[in-house]
Amino acid sequence: MTGGMDLYGNTARGARLELGGMIPPVVLPLDRSEEIDEPGLRREIRLLTSAGIDALVVNGSTSEGAMLSPEEQEEVCRIAVDEVAGRMPVLSGVLADSTREAVELGHRSRRAGASALLLAPVLYLHLPPRPGTVEFFRTVGREVGLPIVLYNVAPLQNLSPDLCLELAELPEVVAIKQSNENFHELADLLAVAGDRIRVLSAMEDLLFPSLVLGAHGCLAAIIAVLPELCVALHRAFQQGDYATARTLHERILPVVRALLVEENYPATVKLALRLLGRPVGPARSPLTAPSAEVEATIRRALGMAGVLP
Repeated sequence: MTGGMDLYGNTARGARLELGGMIPPVVLPLDRSEEIDEPGLRREIRLLTSAGIDALVVNGSTSEGAMLSPEEQEEVCRIAVDEVAGRMPVLSGVLADSTREAVELGHRSRRAGASALLLAPVLYLHLPPRPGTVEFFRTVGREVGLPIVLYNVAPLQNLSPDLCLELAELPEVVAIKQSNENFHELADLLAVAGDRIRVLSAMEDLLFPSLVLGAHGCLAAIIAVLPELCVALHRAFQQGDYATARTLHERILPVVRALLVEENYPATVKLALRLLGRPVGPARSPLTAPSAEVEATIRRALGMAGVLP
């Protein structure tokens, strides 16, 4: 990262945040009353950072950000920034339904010390006309003054490679989390915008192929579940040891499949962490605990990956 930070520890306006490597979204521990479990959150962050990750995300989808109040989102971000203590960037998710709401959440993230915003297009409405989408990101960037990672949270709101190229011209836009499961579109995005912004793959089952294709890093929930394996995969890839990277990919793949066997995400991720000896409490209502059948599937996959305690 160049350009320095301001007195709050935020990335200074005009600074360029160079994101890459393995970036997990932090799973949010909750107590039985579904309140934020701060000791549990700090414990998860310490585990992830000790595994060698390159940055982390709070208040995104895996972190149940859309189910938190603005005050809770600010608190979670503050805790993460405090625990990381400047060792790596902290990205704060902004999942909003209007420009005004996104700016408010962005200001809260900046006040809490976030390094950048993981900013999704408006979620409830269909994608507005292209000029409105561009103006949405431009306004949030200008008003908040933090670097922006575009959150291409397809299929809810797909940002096409051509639109991403236009958004890359905005001074605050530094990266994109490509959640679109279309591998062809990732190739197109890297071809047209990969030299303008950092492209972070969120294709849970295709982290290794994404790196081969040219992605600068990965931002995916599986990294929060299996941080050591994912970091080892990235390091093997960087060293040109593609055989090891592929072997790690094949260990990770069954776990990804198991987590997505039921439309109950991120509750399945929380279940996986409990089976790994990392209890993080329930998912916030109305999400429910996965079935016994799903638990058996996840346990079996973790055993195949060789990571069960």
